[in-house]
Amino acid sequence: ALATGVGFLQGLMCPGGLVGLMLMLRYPPRPALLFVLVFFTTSTSVMGILAGFYGFLSTFTSSPTLTKGMYYGSCAASMVIGSLFIGLAYTGYGEALHMHGHSHDGVDHGHSHDHGHGH
Repeated sequence: ALATGVGFLQGLMCPGGLVGLMLMLRYPPRPALLFVLVFFTTSTSVMGILAGFYGFLSTFTSSPTLTKGMYYGSCAASMVIGSLFIGLAYTGYGEALHMHGHSHDGVDHGHSHDHGHGH
């Protein structure tokens, strides 16, 4: 129970979780609650599936070398993906991947400043 509580707090303090909380403040209470429920359910499900997949793969080997390789491979993939995101953010290409400047039900999801590219 303590580990679950600590994990929950860690998840809330994660930058991705904080961004989600900030996004929620822009919505009325009902859509914000729906966002929280979908986000929590999706995140929990995906992490459970990923953990189950790693557990499934690890049953095929008793080799410490292969298990260590899976661990280091996972760490390396996380570092590469994180570096790509940092690079996209630094160069501005990450902004091109976002659909900004649109709104739904009166809630603006865009930016309030001009990007100079006509939308």
